[in-house]
Amino acid sequence: MKKIYYILMITVLIISAMFMNSCDSRGYEYDIPTTINFEGLDNNNIVQLAHGVTSFRVKGHVTCQQGIKQFGIYNANPKSGIPENNPITGTEEIFDENYPLEYNFDYIVENIESNKALRIKIVSGEDESFQAGVAITITPVVEFTLERTLESYDYWYGMYLATWYEGRVYKHRDVEQWASQVDISMGEVDGKPCFVSPDARVQAGRESYMGAKKTRFAQTTLTAVEFNAIKEVDASPLQGISASAEIVKISANTVYAYVTAEGKKGLILVTALANTPHRDLKDITVYSVKLRVKKEL
Repeated sequence: MKKIYYILMITVLIISAMFMNSCDSRGYEYDIPTTINFEGLDNNNIVQLAHGVTSFRVKGHVTCQQGIKQFGIYNANPKSGIPENNPITGTEEIFDENYPLEYNFDYIVENIESNKALRIKIVSGEDESFQAGVAITITPVVEFTLERTLESYDYWYGMYLATWYEGRVYKHRDVEQWASQVDISMGEVDGKPCFVSPDARVQAGRESYMGAKKTRFAQTTLTAVEFNAIKEVDASPLQGISASAEIVKISANTVYAYVTAEGKKGLILVTALANTPHRDLKDITVYSVKLRVKKEL
């Protein structure tokens, strides 16, 4: 599922890499006077790095019938392909009136720990802008979620968390459909918010569902800094994790360990904890946490 997600994540970049964009706005058919070719890449300009590979050499050739006035390589958003405003240091070339018709580029991307994207951009002798992109995708061994909100009751978000697709929160009415992906649920015990193993919700006095999986939890002494330092390409910080509790009470600014039914190990960083009275149920407090998860693939 993670590989499918990465394909979806760079769809915009793929499309933009296939078609060089001109700032020209003619209302008729226009032959683009520029080609930007990358060496050793497929037609989509995508490279998949093997696990453990942390650098990639981007080489290619530019031709422009109007002459090349300015050249630069830009870091770009790996999801959208949108380049940064300024070129990478050392990659920009500005030519005088003798604009070359061709230009070779050669740049090494170092320390690749997450998906990367680059944009090759030129300005022609007629001040038209052209560009092409390349996507560099890693082979991750750790799955990350974005910051998500989980609740002790179905209120705005839901009580159940799956880590796929950068984290998905489900309400009880939907959880059976996605039961095979849900490893974490939230509830309340003795008036305190808790992480609850999906298969232990009855023990926590809450509703269960068909297909609920077993997860075990433990509170750790890790800090947010240590949690944030874990990279998608290195699962070693997770390999020593152990956990045995079906239910664990939640505190803000705390890191929790968990082990799934399949033996996959992960960490949960709780960044915020809040509570509000339930709008419909008298004397019920809804606890909510903001959290991020990192889990072995």
